[in-house]
Amino acid sequence: MGSTTAESSDPRFVYNQAAPPFWGRWSLITFAFVCCGIAAAIILPAIRVGDGMEYYAMFLAWSDTARPWMTEQSWAFYQKLFQSQTIGGMLDASTVKNMFPALRIGATADFNHFWFYSLLAAIVASPLKFVGIPIGPQSSFLLLHALIFVATLAVAQASNGWRGYWTAVILLIGSPVIWYFNKAHTEFFTVCICLMGLILTGRNQLVAGALMVSLAATQNPGLSLVPIALLAIRGFGNWSIPYSRWEVVSIVATVLLLAAHPTYYLLRYGVVTPQLLAGGADIGVGVGTAYAWFLDPDIGLLPNWPLGIVLLAAGIYYYWRPSIRKDSSIALEWGLPFWTFIVVFFFAALISHISTPHINSGATPGLARYALWYIPLFYPCGLALLTVLEGSDHGLQQRTAIRILTIGVLATAATHLSIVHERYLSPSTISKLIQTYAPGFYDPPYEVFGARYSGVDGLVQVAAVVGPDCHKILVLPPSSDSAIFVPDGCSYQSAQIADWVAKSQLGLTSPSYSRIDPRNPSVVKARVPIMIAKDYAFDTSGAGIRLIGWSSVEPTHRWSLGPSNAIDLRLPSPNSVALCAVIRGGTYGPQTIGASVDGKQAMEQAASGKTELVVPLGKKEGDTTITLTYSNPQFPPNDPRQVAFALRSIRVDACP
Repeated sequence: MGSTTAESSDPRFVYNQAAPPFWGRWSLITFAFVCCGIAAAIILPAIRVGDGMEYYAMFLAWSDTARPWMTEQSWAFYQKLFQSQTIGGMLDASTVKNMFPALRIGATADFNHFWFYSLLAAIVASPLKFVGIPIGPQSSFLLLHALIFVATLAVAQASNGWRGYWTAVILLIGSPVIWYFNKAHTEFFTVCICLMGLILTGRNQLVAGALMVSLAATQNPGLSLVPIALLAIRGFGNWSIPYSRWEVVSIVATVLLLAAHPTYYLLRYGVVTPQLLAGGADIGVGVGTAYAWFLDPDIGLLPNWPLGIVLLAAGIYYYWRPSIRKDSSIALEWGLPFWTFIVVFFFAALISHISTPHINSGATPGLARYALWYIPLFYPCGLALLTVLEGSDHGLQQRTAIRILTIGVLATAATHLSIVHERYLSPSTISKLIQTYAPGFYDPPYEVFGARYSGVDGLVQVAAVVGPDCHKILVLPPSSDSAIFVPDGCSYQSAQIADWVAKSQLGLTSPSYSRIDPRNPSVVKARVPIMIAKDYAFDTSGAGIRLIGWSSVEPTHRWSLGPSNAIDLRLPSPNSVALCAVIRGGTYGPQTIGASVDGKQAMEQAASGKTELVVPLGKKEGDTTITLTYSNPQFPPNDPRQVAFALRSIRVDACP
């Protein structure tokens, strides 16, 4: 990846000084990082998130049948993997088979995502398989990620020395992308590959940079604009610079990689991308919410990556103040190709992101996974921060800043690695604070607010969602059998505002934010007592029963969430009869269920499967709260919820 004399003398191409080879202490530090990664991979459970089953299936197709598409043989291998239960959250073969009916030809099938990423995992696993040490799909993707991680650190160190090395460490370990290190999902791959492309472009290795990004473009065709731009700059920047043999080979490889995705689907299905058949893209649909990828408290990159804000501030401070650059021992100077890469990459990624119809997607520790694409663009900011710290004349301040930075990296890594299951149906801490104490400050995109504060993916059969301040409400267009979601802490419940919501939906064609005044009797109806000896179903919206800490309504039941939840009752008053609450449902696995009434222990019962709880209430009247606790709440496969008990009905009657 060396440069020619002609390139070096061309004033339009600015090089950073090459650093010493990737040996010595750097290789030892990298080895330590890899060992920590292996330890984390062993300790952390293997969990399928998002589209992971597609990548596992395509890995098996390549590894066991040497075909990019699924066949009956590869489906059999996938079903065997599912039955092994070695990877949590997997779906059985029959379910996955029917996910994309438009992508089937005879007995073969494809997925909505390209197979190249899975092919790479199969390639890195093949030498071990050849020598008689076969490894499974999960280990193969981990090995691929480890190799890409090491390669990224090596490229960064070779290009920008210790600053480049530690900047890459900050971006890959001290950012939310670390969550994907042990996941069969393309985010870690995409960030590493694009980061290498940016670094190589900074050294004016334009063809190498184009080749790197073309690898990522196989999975995300929108990024193809970046290698095309780099090759154009290389070709038209200076006609007198001859192409080396390596460059010619790399250009051919880049063109083939860029053509792989559209050519494959064009030959198989007559379209350039499977989303045109199976869905998943709508050009420009999200223009109005483009800011959300960066600033939204739930899905945006910066609110969910405080260290990124520090890097951005350091970059602005360094690059906008020439005096700082002059005082630095090694100035960071970048040529036209480098800044072109950043600009083209930014807009190419943004065009892809505003064309996705679902911005609150799964397979994430919280923020939108697409927001992670922008992490490589923070590389010059990271270099700027380390350069400023190195040039500081205040030793104590310098050491303190470095320690704070190190703690920030480790805290970010530990926080995200501790998240086992994907989180996209609950609000972030910052989001909840804003929507509780300053809801008028920011109205999130409808899909984000609705899903995060209702817990319902895609807002299916949702009529309205009330925010945590109990005043702000998102009202959706009318649909049949729709539910109203009211937070547990509000003084009213869904049945009390049902009429007001129905009136608000008249003529409504798109979601709309509004305000509720709980003190207005025309908006919130008065709460009424329940009826004795009446069965209330699990989906009750009666004003006399309020369910606290339960999941959304399902066809036959409603799951508990976490180790405890509650049922708030308004009993008839006056009352002179000893009452009992009969709670019917079923458990997820064996449970010991305890019940307390207004904070006093009332009963405890071992249960497994179909269950009937009889909770003595005494001669209670008025508002009464039954709190249920569970000994063994669990996360079912392919479900981010921690559940224990499925509620089916409630009945209050005289005790037998």
